[in-house]
Amino acid sequence: METKTLARGGPHGTKPSLSICIPTYQRKKILSETLDSLIEVAKKCPGDIEICVSDNASTDGTFARLKKYSAKYPFIRAQQNKENIGFDRNLRAAVEMARSEYCWAIGDDDTVVPKGVISLVRALKKGGNYAAGFMAAGRPEQISDVHRLLPKSEYSVDEFIEANIRAETQKTREGLLVYGFLPCYLYGRKALEGNFPPFNGVYTGWYHLSLFYHIIATHPKGNILVHHDPPIIYGSEGDEFASVTLPDRDIRLYTADRLAAITFSPVRTRLEEPAKHWLKQHSGYWYMVNILRLMFMRPMLKPGYYSELKKRVYSFGDGMEMPLRYQFVTRALKIVEHIPLLRDYLAGAYARRSRYAGRFIKYTIPSLREKGLLAETSVK
Repeated sequence: METKTLARGGPHGTKPSLSICIPTYQRKKILSETLDSLIEVAKKCPGDIEICVSDNASTDGTFARLKKYSAKYPFIRAQQNKENIGFDRNLRAAVEMARSEYCWAIGDDDTVVPKGVISLVRALKKGGNYAAGFMAAGRPEQISDVHRLLPKSEYSVDEFIEANIRAETQKTREGLLVYGFLPCYLYGRKALEGNFPPFNGVYTGWYHLSLFYHIIATHPKGNILVHHDPPIIYGSEGDEFASVTLPDRDIRLYTADRLAAITFSPVRTRLEEPAKHWLKQHSGYWYMVNILRLMFMRPMLKPGYYSELKKRVYSFGDGMEMPLRYQFVTRALKIVEHIPLLRDYLAGAYARRSRYAGRFIKYTIPSLREKGLLAETSVK
């Protein structure tokens, strides 16, 4: 992979405590906001933080802006790929730039919580020699799940596995075992050295989850940091990108892609079976939700595009393992889909109760309109 590499950052021989690794693509404005937040944090932790940004061949001026940041702040280092190599490989490229003992990957649009980042640096400087870490990050309800299910700040790998297996039997909204939010995962450099699992042509968009499972599988005697002071949050209401994927992509995100990620490593871990079990238990729910979403979208989309979308959702969902109750529910919904009165009633009920409906109209409809995929009588 050919890259352009900028200034290495910091005086020769210095070693920060934390490398914050950011894969980015075509996000110049929002990336600048994220970097500005991190710069203020880095100033409060002099010498302890480096920021490594890998630009995935953006054409919107992202790399030119990164050059300016790097020239002004020696703790910011950046590189640009010669071509777009996809999220997974770009994430790996960002992590491979790191020089510190610990790599923490975040999104280019994540909301930084300075207090949480500073306390993370302090925790790492205490010298726990962690193989990996797990952050309380994301939405308030997901952060609450981490507090409730992983109350200690340090676990052996075996204790961490057992705590997660116990948690799998409890009610978790996202399922900690397959949570997948990028800033939740911290990687020890020693654990990663020469130990990245190979891609073998498999790209899921969840390489960060694959890395975490791989480290746990290959470092059974290691320790896991659990950081309870959220360094990254995102809101449930104002996040314009949340839950607006189309039904076929949405169902893959929550089932097949995550399943591929946790089984990606050639080395197995005991976390895999309970994670697969959780996915099986919840796959039916996501199938049901996306059939309802199809009903809601039907009058807005061109018939041909709707049929194509429905075919992808049905063919994928019908091949999943799921609890018996969801097999009955999804079969019933597919029958209702052919009964206009009932279908319209369910679609209306879904639209009134789900935030997805409003977000779909606000954020997804414009892009579908540009592609000519809306019905002539659709939303104006």
